[in-house]
Amino acid sequence: MLNNFIRSVVLAFGFLSVNASAGTILFNDQSAGSLGDLSATNLNVYNAVIGAGNTVSTGLLTDVSALDSSDSLWLSTSTFNDNLSGGELSNLNDYINSGRRVVLHGENSNWSGWNTSLLDLLGGTWGVGCDSWLTPVVGNSNGLTNGVSEINIPCDAHVTSGDRIDLVLDGSISVWGAHENVLLILDGNWLADGFSAPNLDFAKNIGNWLADSSRVSVSEPSGLVIFCIALLGFGISRRKLI
Repeated sequence: MLNNFIRSVVLAFGFLSVNASAGTILFNDQSAGSLGDLSATNLNVYNAVIGAGNTVSTGLLTDVSALDSSDSLWLSTSTFNDNLSGGELSNLNDYINSGRRVVLHGENSNWSGWNTSLLDLLGGTWGVGCDSWLTPVVGNSNGLTNGVSEINIPCDAHVTSGDRIDLVLDGSISVWGAHENVLLILDGNWLADGFSAPNLDFAKNIGNWLADSSRVSVSEPSGLVIFCIALLGFGISRRKLI
């Protein structure tokens, strides 16, 4: 009977889910130009983002297996005026709802269809930018703008409505989602333009932010609930022996 009781306790603890440590970024590059040409300088800048112990895999938004096996997602900009397909939007929405962290990139008005598909998914709207370069930081979320006072965004779009946290004055960078797990940057080549020190610091913060990504945990049962489940299992086992 004691063995049955121990087995019941083990089964009870089996209901608890444990999140693995984050670390794998799924990089979805819709357009090779989004990071500029991968010269040594640009590659060093990009490495600042994928650092902090992260590793990188590549995959499409239609690849459910790749999405499921990753801890966070980086989506770069598309080609001119492209849109996400219905299947891609559905998978992206599921990914966001899982609580894992996502970086989404839009661009200026030449990417109107792409921007609209992203903002429709998030529940917001966007407008034409290109009205600022060094944009003052006005907000923070999970340390994304720690130590950063301004960000160099040469020609962007900006959010005009939606439930979000604006990180910069012109609304070109914002955080979305109930878990604040979506970072929207409405400039696709901010890593390639200017290479200003604030941009590098922001990139490193993003790397740290992605490294802390995890799925939303289901509420774990209390110790009393676990004990009751174990007793129930023990009682059932005992009844079978009588």
